[in-house]
Amino acid sequence: MFSGPPFRCPLNTRRDAGERVTMRILILILLIAAGLYGGYWYLGVRDARADMALFIEGLEDAGWRVEEDGLSIAGFPSRIDTTLTDLSVTAPDGGFGFRVGRLDILRLVYRRDREIIAVGSPAHVIVGGFDADVESERLLASIDVAGSGELGEVVATADRITLPELDREASGIIAAIRPATGVSGDYDVYVSIESLLLNAEEIGPLLLEATLTTDAPLTRDLATDMPAITGFEIRQFEFGGEASESPSDAVETILPGLLAEAQRQ
Repeated sequence: MFSGPPFRCPLNTRRDAGERVTMRILILILLIAAGLYGGYWYLGVRDARADMALFIEGLEDAGWRVEEDGLSIAGFPSRIDTTLTDLSVTAPDGGFGFRVGRLDILRLVYRRDREIIAVGSPAHVIVGGFDADVESERLLASIDVAGSGELGEVVATADRITLPELDREASGIIAAIRPATGVSGDYDVYVSIESLLLNAEEIGPLLLEATLTTDAPLTRDLATDMPAITGFEIRQFEFGGEASESPSDAVETILPGLLAEAQRQ
């Protein structure tokens, strides 16, 4: 056995103290960064509330009736998700109305130019003489808005939309509109429905491609400042899996019948 004083390993106290200082500095930097980002997110929430209040005020000034039971914002840290509950919107002439229990407007903190709208189910819709409850699955809309307020690409999708009182159903729905390349006031329109059911009878699918022309660009203020539509050219129309040689004539023939069927009780 060895005898004598115990072996002692010298400690580098200077290095340990330096590491502790470094860790404190890193923690301080992280706390400052978290505080700054939290403040940035809070400012985004404040702007979202102000934008929504301004939007509703603009509608009401134009004669629209808007009612909601609550507005909340969540999504920290990466998103700003605005939720409206028991929302009801009615046009000045009463020809359009929309009521839903929940509507979500979702966007990333760093992207003010794109919003996703998620519509709850069920909803109640009034369009002209059409008045019905609407049930939906994954009814979403993606909206791109330029800094000037002009609309970019708008895409609405739904796995399924049902009118239970009328025994009508559509599934695999895509509807889109976007500015046409190089032509101001022209918009490409696309509508695709994989399946249409009337009274449990399959009558679809449906495909429509067209060009919409307006006398001014479309903006996010469509409800209060809708440009005049000066043209609507149908480029392609397919119904029931068959393409039409004269798309415009086919739509003029079929659409009134579909609308009449949809409104029959």
